[in-house]
Amino acid sequence: MDILTNMCQWWPLWWILPALLGWLLGRTMMMKWKTRTEELEKELADWKNRHAKLEEELAACRTRSAELDSDLALERGRIRETERANKYLQADLDDAKEKLEQAKKSAKSSSSSASTLASTAAAATTASSSFSSAPVTPKEDPTPPKPTPSSTEPAPAGEGKWAKLKSNNMQIIEGIGPKMDEVLNLNGISSWSVLAGKSLEELRTLLDQDKYDGKYKIIDPTDWPAQAALAAKGDWDGLIKHQSDDGSASKAEAVLIKLGIRNA
Repeated sequence: MDILTNMCQWWPLWWILPALLGWLLGRTMMMKWKTRTEELEKELADWKNRHAKLEEELAACRTRSAELDSDLALERGRIRETERANKYLQADLDDAKEKLEQAKKSAKSSSSSASTLASTAAAATTASSSFSSAPVTPKEDPTPPKPTPSSTEPAPAGEGKWAKLKSNNMQIIEGIGPKMDEVLNLNGISSWSVLAGKSLEELRTLLDQDKYDGKYKIIDPTDWPAQAALAAKGDWDGLIKHQSDDGSASKAEAVLIKLGIRNA
């Protein structure tokens, strides 16, 4: 009975002990979850940082991709310009080949003519030796001898037999092909007289325009005005001599032969 009486006296202790144990257990669990929560918050912050860095890298990749697309478009434009320039150069090359073939034919024709003349001269020599023993009294020709015309007399284009030669035929100038003829015409140079009045600086400025993207920097127009001046005056012999002074064939002479104005 005393034990029961004592237990009854200490009954509040039986309530406090479970409450205290529950509080300690709850506190322990709360600290554990608090620590876990802090760890998760730290991991979340790390993931946010990594996400931000990935966003920056993505933005840098997009910028680089845009730059590469721009470079690619630029290179494609340069390729198109190169292909266009190659077409013009191929046209000039074909023109040069055609003129070379014409020159070869002209040379062959000249060789044949020379052979014919040699044969005629040999026959004449034989005939003269056969009749050398018979005296021949020469008869006087009442018609005065005609003056021998020069090989290519000075004459302006567009008159008489020169009508085939147009004053806007810039390709008679050494260094000017079909494409350069087109370029000069587009820039207001459509005749020999206009070209003859241009200075080297003006021609250089024309060829170095930004729209040509440096395609004509290797072209030297130094001698164009001098050649054009001779053509404008109709001094074809002077032009042919001027063009062939360096030992090369005259482009003007080839054109005149092609048009039938000058004999091969």
